[in-house]
Amino acid sequence: MSHSFLVIGELPVDIPELVSVAISSTERLARDLPEGLTPYYSKDGSMIAGSWPDTHPIPWTVAFWLGRLRAIEEVSGSDVVRERRVYEQERLIASLQSDLQYYNHDLGFIGILGFTGNEQTLIGGAAEAREICREGLMSLVHVPSGMVDTHGGDADGEAKAIVDSFMNVPLLFSGEASEEQRATGIAHERRLWTHLRVRPGHWFQGGMFAANGAFDRPFTKQGHAPDSTGWTRGLSWVTYGLRIALAQGVHGSEHAEIDEEISALDDRLLAPGASSLVPWDLEAAHTEAKDSGALAIALAGAMQFGGSTDLLAANLQALESAGAIETEDESGGLLSLSTYHVPHNIGIDAHTTWGDYFYLEALLAPSGFVSPYRRLG
Repeated sequence: MSHSFLVIGELPVDIPELVSVAISSTERLARDLPEGLTPYYSKDGSMIAGSWPDTHPIPWTVAFWLGRLRAIEEVSGSDVVRERRVYEQERLIASLQSDLQYYNHDLGFIGILGFTGNEQTLIGGAAEAREICREGLMSLVHVPSGMVDTHGGDADGEAKAIVDSFMNVPLLFSGEASEEQRATGIAHERRLWTHLRVRPGHWFQGGMFAANGAFDRPFTKQGHAPDSTGWTRGLSWVTYGLRIALAQGVHGSEHAEIDEEISALDDRLLAPGASSLVPWDLEAAHTEAKDSGALAIALAGAMQFGGSTDLLAANLQALESAGAIETEDESGGLLSLSTYHVPHNIGIDAHTTWGDYFYLEALLAPSGFVSPYRRLG
């Protein structure tokens, strides 16, 4: 393989070598991970040991696993990766057809990363899968507030909406979506902006909406406090999601304000604004838990929507300096020091499927890889 380098200071960042490791690592995982298991966080350094057993529904993280398989197949043509991708798509379609009622708002991740985009990495039935996922999202709508409820709660009670949905409701913006679906997605995102944004670069993780539809209070599941505005993975979902919304025309003529918000978020999350790898929550005191996955999400959004190679190199340097980039394929993971759930002490400073996938989106952007989020039509 020919090598090209991005160089910052004295540290060369060898992108072709990192891509080579990602290919071999994904092939290893596709081959060795038992069927019916989905890669997730790790407790002992091994993605295989951290796999999640088949459940009803299939865990939401299958979306990032499928995204990773599709991206690696696209750049490598690997047979073992293609075979695993087909298997995962087939079992997921079967699950969506039979168990849709068990799924939640993460249907957006599944419909986009699993079944949208490059037709060379899709199976027959992908269009049906996308529509099932859109219908599932619409079934979660809390009518009084108009919000896509996180899990689909009591229609006559409260509703929850979280910033993660910036990456889920874009399925409702796609060219295939009905007018009702698109209107629902747009209304949802605009209310997120209105109620969860506290000030530039600072967002609550989620909000509770009352039975009468009014916003009631902020809440968090994974931040350090209900009113925390620094949970970094959430902020990363927002900055990527706002870029998608701009591309889809969700915010009309409000481009300048959205651009300023994206810049404020990126300054908190990415180098050079962030001087080191971000922690799991920027407002949490006395914590050593980092989150390379949060950086990867924000970086992927920036790179997929026009970020420079200088930006990529600066943040790869930040990851490498922190020891987060895996340079061998033994574990199956691509990024260490990613974090799932600090309050529950689960998956801290480990591998996560979303961290690995969005790291790939950023890493492959200079070579022309186009995220499914940019292929919504």
